[in-house]
Amino acid sequence: MDHVPANPTSDLQALNQILKTLNETPGIHAGLSSALEQTVQLLDLETGWIFVHKALYSHRRQREGFELAAYYNLLPEMNPQLVEVWNKSCSCQDCFNKDKFNAAYNEINCSRLSKFMPDTHSGIHACIPLKAGETTLGIMNLTSTSWRALSEEKLALLENIGHQIGIFLDRARLYNLLKTQHISEQKALLDVSRQLLSRSDPVELAEYIVQEVRDLIQCDACALLLPGVEGQLEFRAASGWHHNPVADSRRIPNDRRTGPGLAMLSQEPLVIEDLQKTSTAAWSEPWIEREKLRGHAIVPLI
Repeated sequence: MDHVPANPTSDLQALNQILKTLNETPGIHAGLSSALEQTVQLLDLETGWIFVHKALYSHRRQREGFELAAYYNLLPEMNPQLVEVWNKSCSCQDCFNKDKFNAAYNEINCSRLSKFMPDTHSGIHACIPLKAGETTLGIMNLTSTSWRALSEEKLALLENIGHQIGIFLDRARLYNLLKTQHISEQKALLDVSRQLLSRSDPVELAEYIVQEVRDLIQCDACALLLPGVEGQLEFRAASGWHHNPVADSRRIPNDRRTGPGLAMLSQEPLVIEDLQKTSTAAWSEPWIEREKLRGHAIVPLI
């Protein structure tokens, strides 16, 4: 490999340009395509493509497989529309799945290149894992007609580029998760609103609320308490309790000694992470301790 004198200023400018592209280009595919094209051109390479793991687009992290997310200057024989070329695993994907990317860049014998580019390094390409922290989210593959074009300085620059693209993918992953969660939450709120408007029986309505909230929040137990007589809060509906506090006509003090009482007085939500390690609203009774609840959140109905 020929040694090319390092040019830190030029490398920094190239990295800044790619960062600007990633930050300003809307959409995952558009950002990756622009960054890949700039990388290939800036490093005077020939072609390149990027795989991202399909779990990037899903809240289910166990989702398997890869998607061709970006490509530049591919051979006609490697047309992205050819299912027989791209819809199968390859060496770099196997390394990803087996967690064998132990370096910032790797030389990989590529099954696709060896078939369509037999005269180019015997089908070898540079493979850069796109990582955010310890999580690998994708793979960038780059080729050149002269392997000497990938000098140590260029490979070091590729390491930085791969890291920045990995951060970009991680941001996109988090955005997708939040977007999916937001849509799900909005739908759930709409469904709850419709149900509340359609139910006129207070008992039925209270039972619906505690069950629906328990399902939506995925908590172990839920209860609805309303002010009663003698400064007490009365259980009007409950779900998930071992001993039904409604059937047992349970009451708790409506004052600062209890979490619900404190939330009623402050008119603010209250979260207690561990009931056994707090001095806030630490009032308890044996019938509550039998439920083995460790933490709870209380929301006043204003």
